[in-house]
Amino acid sequence: MKTKTLITPGTAKRAAALAVSATAFAAFSLVGMSGASAAADPNCVPQRTTYNGTTWTSKVDSTFNLKQYPATACANVGTFTPGQRFTTECRKKNSYGNWWDYGINNSTGRYGWISEANLIYVFGSVPPGC
Repeated sequence: MKTKTLITPGTAKRAAALAVSATAFAAFSLVGMSGASAAADPNCVPQRTTYNGTTWTSKVDSTFNLKQYPATACANVGTFTPGQRFTTECRKKNSYGNWWDYGINNSTGRYGWISEANLIYVFGSVPPGC
């Protein structure tokens, strides 16, 4: 015996909503997967930062990312463009042995981490470790 499937306006709307939900879930899953490599990096975790009033100011001569935590694999929180200045409030060596500075992009007001390898010293005193 054959059965007939009736598609009513209500059924079509539910099917469309289900398709949108499935697409959104798949996209969210892919976004979550992209953070898996950053989560695996031991440097991509909240860091203690200490500011005692000692800073140094640097600039960049190329475009670099401002990072959420002190490693290349960590999420970006901003971008530096040539000539922008960065005020370091504290610094630390990550688990790879690279120095990273925590502070503020003076042009955007955004705080984050940048590798010292990307900075050109302008003035100030060496800030303390974070």
